Amino acid sequence: MSQREPGHDRLDCLLIPGTPESVGGVVDPMDRLVGPTDNGEAITLSRRARRGGRLVMIVAPGPDSRDDLSRFAADHGRVGVRPLGGQLRWYIDRLACGHQNLE
Repeated sequence: MSQREPGHDRLDCLLIPGTPESVGGVVDPMDRLVGPTDNGEAITLSRRARRGGRLVMIVAPGPDSRDDLSRFAADHGRVGVRPLGGQLRWYIDRLACGHQNLE
């Protein structure tokens, strides 16, 4: 991160895989910026840290992402990313949307 005025430190860009575990984020009762995933196999950014991002990008390519995208569309609460004063962008391809050809 570049130097900013005190109180304005935030991540400029976050790139998050479009899996339910990654998009859901960690709800940390101690309000830390990182925490373990639900299965305890990895460390990830907490929802608090993600809310501070200027640009949060979720990448969900391919046909394997289609079911997860449908779940996110049906239940917006599963998406643990809500940037405050930033942008949330989804990057998906035609296969993730259910199109069979790439033309």
